[in-house]
Amino acid sequence: MEHDVPRRSRVPRLKTAVPALAPNLVTRERLSAVLDRAPSAGVVWVCAPAGTGKTTLLTQWCGGRAGATPVWVSLDADDNDEPRFWSALLQAVETGVPSVRERPVSVPAHPSEDPEFLATIAEALGSVAGGAVLVLDDVHELTNQATLHGLAGVLRGLPRTARVVLSGRAVPGAPLTRKGLGVSVTEVSAEQLRFTAGEAAHLLAEAQPDAPPGTLPELMRRTEGWAAGLRHAALELRAHAGDGRDMAAPAAVRALPAAGHIADEVLSAMGERDRQLVAALSVCDEVSPELAAALSGRPDTEARLAALERGSVVARRQVPGGTRYRLRAPFREHARAVLYRRDPERAARLAGVAAEWYAAGAEPAAALAHACASRQSGTIRAVLRRCAIPAVLAGEHDLVRRALAALPAETAAGDGLLALVAAFVRVEAGEAELAELDLVRADALVRYRAGTETDTLRRLVGARIRRITGQPDDGGDNGDAARVVPSSPLEAMVQLHRADLLLCRDRPGEAGELADSALRAARAGRADYVVARCLTTLSGVAALRGDFRSMTELASNAAAADAEGPWEAGTAAAEAHLLLGYGALLRAELRCCLQHVDEVLRLLDRHRTGAHGTRLVATTLRGAAESERGERTRGLHRVCSARDAADTGRAPGIAVLLCGFLEHRLALDLHRPDVAVRARERCHEVAPGSGEIAVMRAREQLASGRHGPAARVLRPALTERLPMALPWSTVCAALADAEIQQLAGRSREAERALVRAMEHAQSQNVLYPLVVAPPLIGDVLETGLGRFGACEPLARRVAAARRGLPQLAPLTLTERERAVLGLLPTALSLEEIADDLTVSLNTVKTHTRAIYLKLGVTKRADAVGVARAHGLLDDVHLTVAG
Repeated sequence: MEHDVPRRSRVPRLKTAVPALAPNLVTRERLSAVLDRAPSAGVVWVCAPAGTGKTTLLTQWCGGRAGATPVWVSLDADDNDEPRFWSALLQAVETGVPSVRERPVSVPAHPSEDPEFLATIAEALGSVAGGAVLVLDDVHELTNQATLHGLAGVLRGLPRTARVVLSGRAVPGAPLTRKGLGVSVTEVSAEQLRFTAGEAAHLLAEAQPDAPPGTLPELMRRTEGWAAGLRHAALELRAHAGDGRDMAAPAAVRALPAAGHIADEVLSAMGERDRQLVAALSVCDEVSPELAAALSGRPDTEARLAALERGSVVARRQVPGGTRYRLRAPFREHARAVLYRRDPERAARLAGVAAEWYAAGAEPAAALAHACASRQSGTIRAVLRRCAIPAVLAGEHDLVRRALAALPAETAAGDGLLALVAAFVRVEAGEAELAELDLVRADALVRYRAGTETDTLRRLVGARIRRITGQPDDGGDNGDAARVVPSSPLEAMVQLHRADLLLCRDRPGEAGELADSALRAARAGRADYVVARCLTTLSGVAALRGDFRSMTELASNAAAADAEGPWEAGTAAAEAHLLLGYGALLRAELRCCLQHVDEVLRLLDRHRTGAHGTRLVATTLRGAAESERGERTRGLHRVCSARDAADTGRAPGIAVLLCGFLEHRLALDLHRPDVAVRARERCHEVAPGSGEIAVMRAREQLASGRHGPAARVLRPALTERLPMALPWSTVCAALADAEIQQLAGRSREAERALVRAMEHAQSQNVLYPLVVAPPLIGDVLETGLGRFGACEPLARRVAAARRGLPQLAPLTLTERERAVLGLLPTALSLEEIADDLTVSLNTVKTHTRAIYLKLGVTKRADAVGVARAHGLLDDVHLTVAG
């Protein structure tokens, strides 16, 4: 075909030039590899919505293909004019193929129907050394069927050296289909174009090299890997990098303006009905096909969802029982913002529809969230009455609180069930006083019928209030009623309360049976909050049984559930951390113990309440850990202060015994027999027949150097005539026996007793008594290393742990020397000290010289300093004196 004068439409040169790349772009090798693998003489479709990085990808790919010649045309709606389209294509070919420029080609009158003209273009693309790559960008703009048919003719006639890439927002229709072209087609989808976490990390590093942890996950959550959203956020981060604002923090990322104009461009390209569907779906994070139909009121909703999924505006996932759809995060945020701004009445109405749908489908959390979003008091009240109890049992406490707060005061005040629900939420947060007020209001409005859910809830709330406030409660001793298999999470909660009461009464066997039964019912009902509470109770059961490995595992699972759950961590979570702190102390992991008990005290302080004994045990554990880390004075003072502040009459006996047992040893280590005796007496009040009392009496005798009497008082504990209430006390009894045998000069028996202690410790995973044992036991341990057989690994762990603890040499002062030492920090002269103690001046001087000699000092001020370092001088006497 010859043309004397080229006949063409005028085309801007930028239209046929490969676009310039912006700086700091991420090279996406995985996508370039997909393009490279596409067969020759084939077609690649890159189909995805606006802002997904199609043009950038192809620009980078063209620039990175050594030897290949790019032939690029950026299309627009004007290219539906045939002469203009073919003129642009010819200009692009001439730009990349010099030989074509030498023989100018005109556009015939009907180019799409001229086989010779189409063949000329195909041949020109095949004549390039190294091959040509024809890229038609924004091909979705082509709607002229004649042009599409002509383009299909070119593609079918391409030689094997040429490649074609069609890029646009939708897959080209007929005749550019696989069947219509009859050539190999490779597709790069919108899903493939999404940035991976690694690619997004590269982009973030370019924008903000020192971004703190959490920034990348937040960016990915907000954009779902959408290129435009990520690049927009990166530009914002880079723009604010030097203005002193921490724009890379996750909270700041959430505050970044979204790439709304790009999302709007994508949504605006849809038809009106699809835009309305997207607006309706935006009120929900995720929908089933049925809910989507209810929101849109359209019978063809599922088909349209499939179309939107192909356009990557909607994502789909399979769940048990069906399919769920969701708008991608950038589009959902934009569409939701536009809906609530332009048509708030429709938004509220749609939220109400969703609330009723979720309530009917037994999805209480979603129902309550959408009821609150509807701002319709009638909907909120109806959903609360239907969903509040299962929502609380699932841990959605904050949602229930929000829904209750959203009701008009007169509506909430006149509904007894809602008052009862409010009491339930408050008591689970430890707000006993407010819960009692709500319960009084509920009792005035509700007529309880035995066996109903309302009656069960009423009994549970009342029992929980009594436990928190320390009132008498016999709910754990209901005989056969306590062993009824719960049929619902609410009944499981009631049974769990009974288990807790039995646990406080040192009946772990019965408590464990009830808690196991409650756990099965809670899991069957998918009540995550009740499951977490059951795990905490079972952890306490394991503690009383001496299974400290299981105790730690169960408490860890409960604490993890509390951290991940939607409920606010409260006093129940504090109990899980208390058990973890207890386990850490028993393993001699002192830093870990301090971390957990600090979390316990933080939670109790925030809620200003907690079961009696929880604060006492937590503070005692903290004092014990501090003491073993070298802060002996502070540790014992903390323990004594906690004991004085606690209402030990309302605390569980086992908690009082544990705290007294720890205090007793700390007091003896600090040469405070008076404090130790008082601690033993308190333990005797709650556990008079326990082996721990014998161990404490033996320790007191040993502290006075009387190993004979110590052996006599210890014997009933060693022969198990006196049972141990604290399982790990068996280790302490064996250690006391080892000390007695060593003091009596029976080294071999002392070593055997130490082996018994290590056997008990090994079976229970307990190191603490061994690590803090007296120096005499440490000597037996060190000299026996290598002879402990199966206990050798444990012995070496204990020896290493002992070497890592600060060791203070034991100092023994007489009672009169302690009295004089206690007055040395004052401004009193020796004469005034003598008058105060009603002794002679010479007696005071004699005691003072003895004190200096024992402390290795020559000055009064030095004596005070050394005494404090050894824990011999502190404010403990002020605590016990009162």
